[in-house]
Amino acid sequence: MAHRFYVNNLGDSREVELGPDAAHHLRVLGLSLGSEVVLFDGTGLEVLARIESISRADARALVLHRAQVSREAPVDLTLACAVPKGPRMDVLLRACAELGVAAVVPLLTRRSVVREKKGSDSTPSRKKDRWHKIAVAASEQSGRNRVMSVEPPVPFEDFLGRSSDFDLALVLSPDESAPALPALLAQHPGLARLAVLVGPEGGFTDEELALAAAHGLGTARLTRSILRVETAGIAAAAVALTFFSR
Repeated sequence: MAHRFYVNNLGDSREVELGPDAAHHLRVLGLSLGSEVVLFDGTGLEVLARIESISRADARALVLHRAQVSREAPVDLTLACAVPKGPRMDVLLRACAELGVAAVVPLLTRRSVVREKKGSDSTPSRKKDRWHKIAVAASEQSGRNRVMSVEPPVPFEDFLGRSSDFDLALVLSPDESAPALPALLAQHPGLARLAVLVGPEGGFTDEELALAAAHGLGTARLTRSILRVETAGIAAAAVALTFFSR
């Protein structure tokens, strides 16, 4: 199987410039002149190309074949998730991108352990470029030809204001009285846009849950155990995308 590379804009030219990052990756993989690669730009376009030149600064490839390909899930899933500490967010993003999540929205909640501080290089908003690179790499590895969107962090209340954009938006809850996620999804077989909200360590506050209910959001549970943020987000994505891919 040919190695896959993301290119920001393939355009309609017969020759494609890959750039320094891709050129470095080609050398690391041991690819050289004449090697065939698959290129995609996140729009659904996929190109088979042959490496024509390679240097430390860039690489160029000749387009052999173009095709519009869809490997996306039948439901457009947005995961709105509190930001966990350290590298755990990277783990969440990588797995969600591989699974087929359309977008991840980092949530700033009352109990968030990661908050924005203006001027700090370690805040979630300053990590957006890194998060995008993780999503790109996961698409290259997993065979997706679209790149999962990673939005800037938003306050919980602001995301609720967008809840009407989805056919169904729900909050994950450990409450055993909440319906299991598959059972709730079974009540909405034809939905196209789904949003699942995952709270921080300690969960959403009572005030946040009341506000979510006032916006028409339901609740659903995954397991009877308490899950870490990234575990809950990945599990919810896997359950939802598997359910609608049957």
